[in-house]
Amino acid sequence: MRKRRKNKKKTFEQRMMDVGLMPNVAAGIVVIIFVSFLVGLPREKIIPVVMLALCVVFVLQFIIAPITNKLITKNLSDDLEDWERYETTERERTKLLRRVMSCPQKIGLQVLLVFGAGASFWVLSFDWFFNLGAESVFFGFVSIALGSYMALVLAMAYSQKLCSEYGCKLVAQGVDKEEVERKHSFGLSSVYMVLLHIILPCIMANCIFILMAWIFTEDCPIKVQLSIISFFIICVSSIVVVGALSVMIYKRMMKSINGVRNMLESMKTGDLYEVKAAPTDLSNDFMYTVYLVNSIIELIQNVLKWGSV
Repeated sequence: MRKRRKNKKKTFEQRMMDVGLMPNVAAGIVVIIFVSFLVGLPREKIIPVVMLALCVVFVLQFIIAPITNKLITKNLSDDLEDWERYETTERERTKLLRRVMSCPQKIGLQVLLVFGAGASFWVLSFDWFFNLGAESVFFGFVSIALGSYMALVLAMAYSQKLCSEYGCKLVAQGVDKEEVERKHSFGLSSVYMVLLHIILPCIMANCIFILMAWIFTEDCPIKVQLSIISFFIICVSSIVVVGALSVMIYKRMMKSINGVRNMLESMKTGDLYEVKAAPTDLSNDFMYTVYLVNSIIELIQNVLKWGSV
């Protein structure tokens, strides 16, 4: 019995903690680099400032995050285990699907608050411990605004992949059709996806460009030692972040489009019995379209089956 428990597969709660490790740490490292260039840290203070930042990242990821992750996912994780063990009704699976698909938004908010709080403490330490002045603190907060936002979107994207895995299985087993027809999707709508991945990042990047240009004017009351190279790196980093987030939403949208295309290509062969339903988690409008196509294929297959009897 003990050996079985050791080999037991990870729960939803544990897997959610695992998928958040890479994006959270990556966002932390990007913020550290971004702030170091933007603030223009003196050479003698780079090492202690970076060491403190790494300590903050460690505390957030390995001490605070497990606690907040458990608060969000523990009950849902237990219910998913029960679903995998026992028989459930369509209504029960639909209710569970709704909770699973809303989980990425909760995870994203959790990361935004925890990451933002930790990064704010680090930036405030510029004045508390390192005597870098109010200017450094100001530009530090400008940097963590972009970093915290990136951490939010990355957390939602990576947690979405895990939730989608469970969501597809729930939909495949069968959900309440009336509720699906009424709500269409149970996650973040396509409008908000575009807003989070494209529009808001572009606005933030433009604000940073304007701020950088303002620094080099004589009218700027805040004096920061910022070289042309640092200015170039900051601008390029902002463009890379916007581009990466845009690619992420593009891939997510194309996933559902490719699923429908594969089904239609299978129908061209003429053997409708061999057409398999595309996986869908009903997380957004695109996935609802996949669900509708699956329903039509299932209806056609049933008609052919009845006609052959």
